[in-house]
Amino acid sequence: LAESFFLWLVIRSIEGAIVPPPWANPSSNPCATEPRGWQLLYWPADGKCYKIFQIGAPCPETMELSPTAKGPGAECRCPPGTAQFAAESKCWPIFTRAECPAGEYFAPVESNDSQRWGVCKKPEKCDRGKLFWPRDEKCYSKLTRGPCQRGQLLVDGMDGIAECGCNTEGELAAYYHRGVEDGCYEHYTTGPCLEEGEIFLPGGHHYVVTNANITSDEIHATCTCKPGHVLYSDGHCYRKYTRGPCEPGSMLMNSTACVQVPCKRSRLYFPRERTCYRIGTRGPCSSGQVVLYDHSVRPSVDGVSYNGVCGCTMLMKLSGKCRDLDLDLDKCENTPGMFLVGSTCYKLYTQGPCGLGEWLVAKRRPREAVSWPESWVETGDRASKVACECRPGYSRVNSSVVDSDVETNLLSAN
Repeated sequence: LAESFFLWLVIRSIEGAIVPPPWANPSSNPCATEPRGWQLLYWPADGKCYKIFQIGAPCPETMELSPTAKGPGAECRCPPGTAQFAAESKCWPIFTRAECPAGEYFAPVESNDSQRWGVCKKPEKCDRGKLFWPRDEKCYSKLTRGPCQRGQLLVDGMDGIAECGCNTEGELAAYYHRGVEDGCYEHYTTGPCLEEGEIFLPGGHHYVVTNANITSDEIHATCTCKPGHVLYSDGHCYRKYTRGPCEPGSMLMNSTACVQVPCKRSRLYFPRERTCYRIGTRGPCSSGQVVLYDHSVRPSVDGVSYNGVCGCTMLMKLSGKCRDLDLDLDKCENTPGMFLVGSTCYKLYTQGPCGLGEWLVAKRRPREAVSWPESWVETGDRASKVACECRPGYSRVNSSVVDSDVETNLLSAN
């Protein structure tokens, strides 16, 4: 009602002069003649004037004094956010247990009169790992922000009713972040992180904190860089293979190294091959794909990227020349004698991705014992089982072959 009153004043003021509310009429409210009388209500039972919306006397201790919805009189009613049981005059906060049996919550009910009434209700059943939120009668995942305000997460309350909270102890401790924005945040989201490319993780990096008593069983969530980004010595995250914090004409290789851009104009760098390929050519890509810019990079945020990817141009897609790479990869993985290296399928004992005079063979010794370029640098399980070796009759020499569309360089893969 208080909100309605002030809205009424605003509307009236917009229309012209401020019009006094109905209870400011001295003929129906004797208190209106007193100083600031428009804020006072007359209570006939004791003949006294009381401030409007005052909680307590002359009303019960949890009710407020309000003007009646009809007429100039005054009445006692529950303040906003609370309601009363039909059999008593005490107001209880809605969406809490109040006086309800265990496992139930106090919910408001619609009423034709001016009073605010409530009843006990049982929460709806939610899927495992989710909690029922009475205010909108929806289910939300536990320990997520859900319907909560920033810096709070949804948890089970002491009365078995979901509530929003944050704490440095208990199950919320692992989600607590102490910093510019103290609070509890979901893991694997941006959370309290302020720098572009950072996400909030459980544990993660532990920064050295001096003069602090930290026990070994504490779990501290921290910010870490997004995939494809590295944390540089200036404390910021940068996307690899862009200029980042490097000098003009250089690009960021890892968290510590800036190197001169190895590619000429119209060529892009492929980290696994440590080589530059001309845009629009096949390069190291599988049949039906060409070298393209990495469109996941946002130049306005990350800067220009020198990283190349394999894909199809729009013209190739429209003409039906773009191959379904996923189907090709599945077929390769299930074909005996075929191995997937990068995004290309190769047959054993052919040159495949190897250099001149080499062929692809099954690896006969642990990966740790094979140094590049004898092994193909790849993280897939199948690719880690193959290596490039000299064909019979050939021996390894320190030379390199340069293709017209390929540039070689001596950049480290580390």
